[in-house]
Amino acid sequence: MDNKEKNVNVNFRSVKFNLKNVKFDFLGHTSEHLEIKVVDNVIPTNISMTGFDLIFERRLDFSPNKLFSIKIEYLVNCLFDDNAVSFFNGDQAKIEDFIERSRIGIINALPIVSQSSLLVAELSNISNQKPLILPPVLKDPYKK
Repeated sequence: MDNKEKNVNVNFRSVKFNLKNVKFDFLGHTSEHLEIKVVDNVIPTNISMTGFDLIFERRLDFSPNKLFSIKIEYLVNCLFDDNAVSFFNGDQAKIEDFIERSRIGIINALPIVSQSSLLVAELSNISNQKPLILPPVLKDPYKK
């Protein structure tokens, strides 16, 4: 893709999102030293010439002994407008490249990362523990 194509604004007819799943397992095991592992994933699915879906997943686990685990998933449905459909012109590789470069920005433009951070804070407050406060945005490797 040349520089001219990279700078084209791709617009959407609609971008809709909903909370797909919240899983909370309270295990109650504690120890003096706990490390928390936070994993954020943005997974493209259902890619077509007219749009695509993104699954945003935030997982938290403790080690070595688990106190609890949390998994939050959102589904984001993105439909291209007519100009974007014309721009991509059925080129699946061009669409996939656009998604790879734009998926974090799309997620950050929506309130779902901040909502998932609020859910984590509420759920992690179990048994009067200090709530975990996580960043409300994802780091975008394509933004400097």
